[in-house]
Amino acid sequence: MDSHIVLVQQIKASNRKAFQKLYESCWQDLFISAFHLIACEELAKDFTQDAFVKLWENRDKINSFQSPKPYLYTILKNSILNHIRKEKTLAEKKIHIVAHTAHEIPSPVEQLAAKELESKMLAIIRELPPAAQRIWNLSRQENLSVNEIAGRLEISPLTVKKQLSNVLRALRARFAAHLRS
Repeated sequence: MDSHIVLVQQIKASNRKAFQKLYESCWQDLFISAFHLIACEELAKDFTQDAFVKLWENRDKINSFQSPKPYLYTILKNSILNHIRKEKTLAEKKIHIVAHTAHEIPSPVEQLAAKELESKMLAIIRELPPAAQRIWNLSRQENLSVNEIAGRLEISPLTVKKQLSNVLRALRARFAAHLRS
């Protein structure tokens, strides 16, 4: 009977010494296979170690009449393939993020135009009555809902909606005039 099969039968009975003997006799070959697949010594060591850990954790499921080497190689190969797939997916996600955010970064000209528009908008808002300014600021800067603004200022939600509508109308009218000139 193959000595590895005897070790497997003992490992199934949770014999740590048998596991240690199997580890010592198979580690080098398994590591070399891992290194050929992943081409990184540290990762190859990790995957080899993980294969033995999984063997020990699943020792009750092992066929005690077969050599453990094919089982170990299958664990190793599947772990490495899963790792490669995960790395590929991460790389693809990074590429996707870079590709889709690169065009979203505003150019200096766009940044300047945005600042000009913002300062124009703030100038228009400063010309509004104080109550309208307060409602606008609570809505846009503090992100409060119409009901929250109404509760804070002790006015009706309809009044808040009307004031926000008036501010937006004033902004549209002034920006339209600005664009025409």
